[in-house]
Amino acid sequence: MSYGLPVVAAYAGGVPDIIPAKQEGKTGYLFTPRDLDDCLNNLATLLDDISLREKIRQAAQVEMEKYDWRGAIRVIKHQQYNGAIWFWRNNFALACKIL
Repeated sequence: MSYGLPVVAAYAGGVPDIIPAKQEGKTGYLFTPRDLDDCLNNLATLLDDISLREKIRQAAQVEMEKYDWRGAIRVIKHQQYNGAIWFWRNNFALACKIL
């Protein structure tokens, strides 16, 4: 996906975290493991529609930016760090009230 290739992957392991249900058909396709017909149907969809392939390719590249170092740091900085500050402030305020 990060190289701009539309992906058809098995719905297994961590793959559904990268292509969640709401992104299916937008950033890639998932097929039921060991279901060859499901896999081939998804591949045929991509092979038959050049514009769909291009749209998925572009969306997949954008989606994968969440998983590079900048994206990971952004998550840590904005979500994890802010959550830790909020937790500390609330617990500190509670501890001060108890004392």
